Amino acid sequence: ADGSKPPSFEAMAAMRRPVPTMSATSGRGSMDGLRTEHESWLLEQRTTLPGKEDDVLKELPAAATEPHFAASFPAAARCLLGAYSVIPLRTGLVGLLHRRFVFIVTAAVLLHSVASAARDSWYNHLSSACFALGALVGSSSLSRKKVQDLLGPNNRPLELYARQCGFLDQWRACSTRLGLVVFALCACSVLAKTALVVSTEVWDPMAFSIHLVIYAYLQGLFGALMYCQLHISCALEIAVDMYCVRFFDDRYLPSGIMEWNVLQAMLRRSARTVEMCFLALNTAVLGLLMLTGVQVVDSGLEVVLDPREPGGQIAALWCAWVLPPVGLVFFTVFSAAAVTEKCNRVPSLVNSWHFGESEPDRDRPYIVQHIAQSAAGFYVKGVRLSTVVPMKLTYLFGLLAFTLLSRSILRN
Repeated sequence: ADGSKPPSFEAMAAMRRPVPTMSATSGRGSMDGLRTEHESWLLEQRTTLPGKEDDVLKELPAAATEPHFAASFPAAARCLLGAYSVIPLRTGLVGLLHRRFVFIVTAAVLLHSVASAARDSWYNHLSSACFALGALVGSSSLSRKKVQDLLGPNNRPLELYARQCGFLDQWRACSTRLGLVVFALCACSVLAKTALVVSTEVWDPMAFSIHLVIYAYLQGLFGALMYCQLHISCALEIAVDMYCVRFFDDRYLPSGIMEWNVLQAMLRRSARTVEMCFLALNTAVLGLLMLTGVQVVDSGLEVVLDPREPGGQIAALWCAWVLPPVGLVFFTVFSAAAVTEKCNRVPSLVNSWHFGESEPDRDRPYIVQHIAQSAAGFYVKGVRLSTVVPMKLTYLFGLLAFTLLSRSILRN
């Protein structure tokens, strides 16, 4: 604030643990490895600031200090995520056995769906197989990336960061609304699928019950994984907003630069944790759309001409159960892209502030360029996700849906 050059990271961390070297922390001398190790160090320093960690722990409810508690989730969502082992409720052997059990059940559902598709109703069974495969890869990737080290019940850096920045309650309220949206869409999909199967297929009662139980289970797991991604995206959006508010109140450039680096590390770590799950679920829904397109072209829109035609209602009712998961995917992609767009607006916002005669105009370009050139945002496999991507996907989906439906109508 006095016009001096912001201190280096080494000077600002002189009283903390020294910056680790790549040779000491990782045997892989790569750019990605270096970034990962440095971001881990930044987050560790931010969530264990000298003189602050005791105050933060005092603010936590008594149960929050237990290893199986994650305070950022609403109670119902925490139970659902724990039931599907997306976020383990317990650590140790119990949590490991539960995670293996969910993995085995999902794998068995995948094999059963693929095997059943060869006998009858290939469309219904293969659509379940798409969800099962996507959920299996997504849940396995979250476990491998140790999502519990981001959201709890282990280290919980994102939750502690939200507490220190004062937006945990806002995050939990936003997460509750997102959970209700996810539940409504998944419930709509299950009910519509039930009506669709009853209307278009002649099923053995036992096979019918098994198929619907499998689909309900898969929609629950799919919704839990989607909700986990939305929960993280919601926190990151609020974190960018709160950074701007704190920086405007403090007006101290060295602190603003350090805090931005910590926020950028949190953004990248969060995105790195869910990126494979993000891709797996989106690909699963893409496979579902491809199967639906084949079925629509094959059956046409006979339901418009003759509702009694077997299989014809698939063409008219497919949106009743396909569109909810598709809409959920688009919603998730837009939420992740919104994080990047907020980061893009930070430099122009900082550049527009006026602090009066004491404003450090000489130092303002330094932090504006620092924020702009850091290229912070939500990354998926090294690609910065912006709103251009979901917008293109939305228009492409509309174009393909219109083409399929118009061709079916013209053919009939």
